[in-house]
Amino acid sequence: MKVGVSNNGETIELEHGADVFPPSVASVILLCSVNDADIKDKNTADIGCGTGYLGLGLLARGAARLYGTDIQNKAIETARKNAALNNFENRSTFAVSDLCEPKIDEVDFTFKTDVVISNPPQTPNVLLAKADSRFLGSAGGALGNDKILNVLEQSRRWLAADG
Repeated sequence: MKVGVSNNGETIELEHGADVFPPSVASVILLCSVNDADIKDKNTADIGCGTGYLGLGLLARGAARLYGTDIQNKAIETARKNAALNNFENRSTFAVSDLCEPKIDEVDFTFKTDVVISNPPQTPNVLLAKADSRFLGSAGGALGNDKILNVLEQSRRWLAADG
């Protein structure tokens, strides 16, 4: 499926599966709100990358490099496939990680990046209590903001001084 990455009608091709959900409306709005001048030739990180949509969208709009993490193996596999589908495999690195862990396996994520983008899980746990287990990765804590606050706190370690 083709998904928009800007207000100018640019798109990228994405695949997803039963365990990796397509980009949400919130992700599309977030990506379309990013100013091209803020990402041009910049190193970027997509925390909780899922299909890779946000980060790959930044690459499509001029970012230099992408580092993506997700806690789910299936998501990382999907993001890598989508990077190849859009010819971004040489400009992107994906690794399984719980949000912003600085080192994962052989990949060193202790770099400093210019831009961090993320649309982390925001659903309050109580709303997922009886949901299909596929949705448990969407749990955002008691109020739905735990993952958001964690991304904000942890991404400070990744950002360059002027990031």
